[in-house]
Amino acid sequence: CDQLARLITDLLETARNTTGELRLQIETVELSRLVRSTVQRWQGISSHPFVALIPASVPPLAADPGRVEQVLDNLLKNVVRHTPEQTDAAVRVEVMADELVVSVIDHGPGVPSEHLPHLFERFYQVGAAPDGGHRGSGLGLFICKQIVEQHGGRIWAESTPGTGITVRFTLPRRAAAPSSGM
Repeated sequence: CDQLARLITDLLETARNTTGELRLQIETVELSRLVRSTVQRWQGISSHPFVALIPASVPPLAADPGRVEQVLDNLLKNVVRHTPEQTDAAVRVEVMADELVVSVIDHGPGVPSEHLPHLFERFYQVGAAPDGGHRGSGLGLFICKQIVEQHGGRIWAESTPGTGITVRFTLPRRAAAPSSGM
């Protein structure tokens, strides 16, 4: 039932994003706080040792905190789903001139290079889950891409099989704005 409910939610989310019905609720976001709390929550529900690598000073930005958290949750869920238990993983934040870069890095089996260009396509899946469990719907990374692009950012993956995968996304460093639909 839970898997079916998640699939229905993902399908509805995809439809709303595709038709432009989903609006961002933009507000001032302390990205360092959001990343730390998300990583801490995943440390409590997963057997994977997650760590947050965040510089001392990360400027606030204008974003939808719920949607940014949804992107992080989808990426961390993929780490748990597609790597063996106890696989180290990190979420790193980097401050650039015009954007913030968030990277989710794991040291699992990685993804063959021929799959990288397709990871963010709707319903695309790479092989079976390592434990033979549920693979997912193939919508999580597609939804991540939609959310990141709706913020004006970009998302991509880098991988070397046997050494892990890094999924990075950017969020523009716009001045924090009052709450509004975007």
